Amino acid sequence: MITFSINLSKIDKTQLVKGEKGIYLNLTAIETPNNQYDHDWMMVQSVSKEAREAGEKGPILGNGKNIAPKEPAAPTQEEINDLPF
Repeated sequence: MITFSINLSKIDKTQLVKGEKGIYLNLTAIETPNNQYDHDWMMVQSVSKEAREAGEKGPILGNGKNIAPKEPAAPTQEEINDLPF
């Protein structure tokens, strides 16, 4: 599970998309392993393909953190060979 904290005041409202069932905000989650603030993800507002190709980036809206327990790493071959049987 990943939890996110979003700063709503940073949303570029001109990029909101009106759909049949409501108004949508397109977001992109970017993995940021070993982040200095101990966040695992960065949440940015998506921009159009044309804007992306022109080098434009969406505003950073917040960050996220993996809160699910991590699975233990599989044993290495060396550890397997060290077994007493």
